[in-house]
Amino acid sequence: MATASPPLWTTDDRGAPLIDRTPWARIDHLPEEVISSGNTLLVRGGVKELQLVRCDSRNPLPCPDRNYGRCNQWHGAWSPTLGVHLDQLIGATAGGEYVPLYLPAQPGRRGRASHMWVTPRDRDTFRDATGENPSPPGPGSVDDDEPAAPELLALNRNCTYTSAEREKKKRGSIPRDTGASVSTGITVQHATEPVTPGVQPSTFPAHVQALHRAAMGQQLIPPQRVSAAAAAPQNPIPAATPMRLAPVPRLRPTATPQDRRALAARLECNPEQVGSCASCHAPTVRYGNGGNPLCRPCKEQRPASR
Repeated sequence: MATASPPLWTTDDRGAPLIDRTPWARIDHLPEEVISSGNTLLVRGGVKELQLVRCDSRNPLPCPDRNYGRCNQWHGAWSPTLGVHLDQLIGATAGGEYVPLYLPAQPGRRGRASHMWVTPRDRDTFRDATGENPSPPGPGSVDDDEPAAPELLALNRNCTYTSAEREKKKRGSIPRDTGASVSTGITVQHATEPVTPGVQPSTFPAHVQALHRAAMGQQLIPPQRVSAAAAAPQNPIPAATPMRLAPVPRLRPTATPQDRRALAARLECNPEQVGSCASCHAPTVRYGNGGNPLCRPCKEQRPASR
């Protein structure tokens, strides 16, 4: 008998009660016309990957297990997975490429339970290191220090979008999804060497998050052109296939806050809304209300927009 796919609950609210209480994913809050135009929706939270960091002299922080010195082993943290589209995540969860991982609350370690989507490899690595394999709580139970009141709503065929928006404002501005890396509490002896960041964070999860951002930034840096004399091999091969260079992004995730503020002033938006056009990589209003993956010139060139 085939196993049913686990449910994937989606929200656009950082403070939604379902976050960390069920397998979930968070997307940007976008207007209806942007969603209906067929643009892809990026997943901003709920999907994580296991990041392992070497505890040696290059680590600016002491060993999280001993709180002093370095142990020359690898400590793990759950970091947000970037660049996943909602359509891809739905297919990946149905195909088993992402599986739900449940971490129960533990006094002194985890203040509340966590639900996340991870790869089977990361899940097995975590379970092998911790020996934990907890079963998800049953229906009606909430493993949380701050459980939400149950909502018993009568059947209603009317649209409740407006009332749901009002409820978001009533809940306040405290987010349940902060987008930060979370320590796993595991230690392993062998792992892959990560990219060293150029910042000095104050906490271990922040250090892992800096490593994660540095690695993502280096992946987006295009290959540099070199002169023909320097690039020519000593024993050239005739009829060699020319190298195809990747497109050069005009706005990298490592842009300074001053650059983002200047671009935001020119685009008349908030700095966190600035991003690269998915087609020409020019700076544009990509995120948040009124955002679009394409800049205005590229959007006008699409056949659907003519």
